[in-house]
Parts: sequence; C-alpha cells; structure tokens
Amino acid sequence: MKTLKLLLIAAITVCNFACAQQKPIEYSLISGKLENYNNTELALFWLDRSEQIIKVSEDGTFADTIKREGELYLYLGRALTKIYAVNGADLKISADANDFSTSVTVSGEKSGMSKYLISKEKSQTVVRSNRKAIFSLEEKAFLDNADKNLAQLEAELEKVDDITDELRSLEERRLKAEYLTSLITYPNAHRKYAENVAYEASKELQQAVSVIDYNDGDLYNYSVEYRYLITSASSNKARKLVESGEAPTHAIASLMVAETVQNESIREDMLYATVANKFSYFENIETIYEKYMALAKDEDKRAAVTEEYKSVSKLGKGKPSPKFHNYENHAGGTSSLDDFKGKYVYIDLWATWCGPCKQQIPHLEKIEEMYHGKNIVFVSISTDKKEKGKQAWRKMVANKEMGGVQLIASDEQFAKEYSVSGIPRFILIDPEGNIVDNNAPRPSDPKLITLFTELGL
Repeated sequence: MKTLKLLLIAAITVCNFACAQQKPIEYSLISGKLENYNNTELALFWLDRSEQIIKVSEDGTFADTIKREGELYLYLGRALTKIYAVNGADLKISADANDFSTSVTVSGEKSGMSKYLISKEKSQTVVRSNRKAIFSLEEKAFLDNADKNLAQLEAELEKVDDITDELRSLEERRLKAEYLTSLITYPNAHRKYAENVAYEASKELQQAVSVIDYNDGDLYNYSVEYRYLITSASSNKARKLVESGEAPTHAIASLMVAETVQNESIREDMLYATVANKFSYFENIETIYEKYMALAKDEDKRAAVTEEYKSVSKLGKGKPSPKFHNYENHAGGTSSLDDFKGKYVYIDLWATWCGPCKQQIPHLEKIEEMYHGKNIVFVSISTDKKEKGKQAWRKMVANKEMGGVQLIASDEQFAKEYSVSGIPRFILIDPEGNIVDNNAPRPSDPKLITLFTELGL
C-alpha cells in the first residue's frame, strides 16, 4: 500500500510538472545593445498611446519583457522604428544611436515580423525623402511607381515565414490602405509640387479611391495608416457634399459621412473626431451639436462633447471674455486683460516653436502698423512653457524687435477657457471686455480688415 501511495505521488508530481511546462508563454523578450546612447531609458509605444519604459545600462545594454502582443514603436530620442511583439518571441535589438534609422536590426526567435517592419520603414524612409519628385510625376508614371512600390512591399511580406495567417492578412490590407492613401494624396500634392494647378484626377484614379472599406474593425485596431486613410477619404467625401450643396458646412458633411459607417467603433470615432476640440472653430455650434448627439451612442464621448459645447457656448459674440491676470510683459512688469479696457484687444496666442505662428508675425506687424493710433491694442501671448521656453520667448521678441504688447502666459487658464486646441489662435475683444470673435481671422486673412472696418476702426 505504501508503495502504491509513493507511485501515485510521483505520478501527480510528473503530471504537475508536465502541465506547468505546457503553460503558454504570455510575454516576449526584448534585449540588445545601443551604441552611442547617452540616455538611461528608451520607450515603447502602442497604437493606443500606452507606453512601456525600458531601463538602459551605462554600456547601452537593456533587457526586459513585453507582456502584450502587437505592433509597437521603439523610440530612441527623436528616432523611431516599428517592431512586433508576439508571445514567445526573443527580440534582440542592435543599433547605433548616431544613425538609428539605418543601423537598427533585429534578430532572434519569432522576429520575422519585426525584421519586415524595420526593412519596410527603411525603404519607405527613402520613398518619403523623394516625396517631391514622386508627386511631381505625371499621373500614369505616379500610378506605375505606386504599383511597383506596393508589389515590392508585398514581396517582402511574402518572405516572412513565422507569422500567423491572420497577421499576414492584416499587413496585406494595411499595405493596400497605404497605397490608397498615396493615391488620395496625389491630386493636391501634384498641383503643389508640379505647380500644375489645373490638374484634375482621371476617372481611373477616382475609381481606385472610391472603393475604400470603412468597416474593417480589425485593421482599424491594427493600423494607424488605415485610420489615416479613413480620415483622408472621409474628408474628401465631405468636401464633395459641400460642393454639391448637399451639406451646408464641412462639419455637417463629415457627420453625414460618418453616419453611413456600419462598424460601431469606427463610426463613433469618426463622429467624435469631427467635433472634439473644434466647437470654438464652428459658426453654428448648436446645429452641429444637435446633429452629433442624434448620431452618437458612446456615452463617454457624448459627455465630453457636451462639456465642450457648454464651455464654448459661453464664448458667443457679446458675452464677457474670460480673463488673464498678471502675465509677464516683455517690456517690464505684468499685464492683465483689464489693463486694456476701453480699447479693442486683438489677441494672438502663439509659441516660439510653432511654425504657422511665426508665419503670421510679419502679417501681424503690417496690421499693427496700419492701425497704429487707432482704438485697438495688439496683444501677443506666448504659450511657451517652463524656463527654457521663457528664455526662447525673451530672446525671440528681442532679436526680432516684435511690436505690440508681448506677454507670456504664466498659467493655462485663459487658453483653457477659450477651448484652445491649437495655435495660432486669434481672439478679438471689444472695449467693454466682451467677445467680438472667439476665433477671429488671422492677420494674413483679408477678412480681418473687413471686420475692423465694420467695427469702425
């Protein structure tokens, strides 16, 4: 009996060990060495913007586990590449930080998809660097080039032998999405680079981009390129609805396009993207809000849109303007909005790092000169942050001898109350401190002079 008991215990032990050995691996390994890397961390980012930070030793070596499958970006300072994590993979990364984009390589078990993605990124970097030459091609030559590029990428994908059929299918569909995106981009890009403003897309090209599938949920979760394709294609459809008179504004047209999408997740994202952080740029916000609420089902998104709508509703013409207080003045001391009461106040929200902002500065200087001595003050508020940003602001204002009232924001409250989601942003306030236009024309826009004339300036 004792012998039988011992045999039973041994059998159970062997079974437990075998079962433990068969437990699926739910992580991948990532390790490697980075030459000339002077940082203690590198970052991994997924499509949903979640991140994982990996520690890097002084000699550039690193090792960690990735407990999530899927495509991710490996960031090295400003450089990046894509890799693919799959359970059981052992990804060995090697790169020189001084030339990351061309030197990065990957090896190890189940690294085939990562190798493909890195190779693809290198080849497409070359394509992007020749953007002007490619989009300057005549249409037939451009289409031939696009077909050739797609065929080369499909051939590279065919060589990958350690991925699932599902993943291969997803990547094939992504390649097609990237191809269609280039075709959608071509007309405007060609007019620009070839300086051919009279160009119109052929029926062949129009037909090619008219068969886009807006309902591929799996590809939507896998590919940022597919999301960009949907954005570009839906914007084109919305523009045509406005041109044909079927929709009064681009925002309404975009909601109409989103309404036709059957995939719930994609449809909700498209509806939300049309209005989120944009109400301050719309003219008839009530109509747009009501249209959105009639179509949207996602309660979290509906709540966020409602909050923004209520906030922007307070910024209508004639309503009291939000105020800023004690912002540092480049000329010395501090200034608040109330200091300018009795005059119209034209506010420019900008930053030293913002290219479009800096493009407006010469136009603003001309406007200031035109209205010098009039009952209006031009106030530029820099949104540069931290001490480094403040130093850049002080230096730029001094070096360029920028006119008007030059302030720097000490907090974000004023911009938040105006629901500012992007700069430059221009705001016009009347002598009583009430809003004339919460999204006023830019200095480069002739409509600004028309507005000033209507106000008697």
